[in-house]
Amino acid sequence: MHKFRFEHRCDMPVDMCSEMMARNLYYKRFFPYFTGAILAGIDEKGMLFIVYLLILFAGHGAVYNYDCVGCIERRPYDASGNGSAMMMPTFDNQVDICKMYILSQFFPDRF
Repeated sequence: MHKFRFEHRCDMPVDMCSEMMARNLYYKRFFPYFTGAILAGIDEKGMLFIVYLLILFAGHGAVYNYDCVGCIERRPYDASGNGSAMMMPTFDNQVDICKMYILSQFFPDRF
């Protein structure tokens, strides 16, 4: 990350950081790190809002899930470790309910 900042004179975007982490985990595939790694950050492909003559940049959240050999998956939310069995139903209830509510406004016969 320091080399990227030195060469490009900016911070590393979260999608490049996720690729770097996947590569590092893949290089250790014969003697893997047995971890449930999650990388979260703000994606640079965001939205530009103009509110009260102030320009605000609101990025989208990015959550990447890895297995021990570097297989990467982007999700809207994720949990890893011992508490994941308790957290995933909570995320399903709290995060997906907003998406279900929005879809129910457009498709009332399906929900």
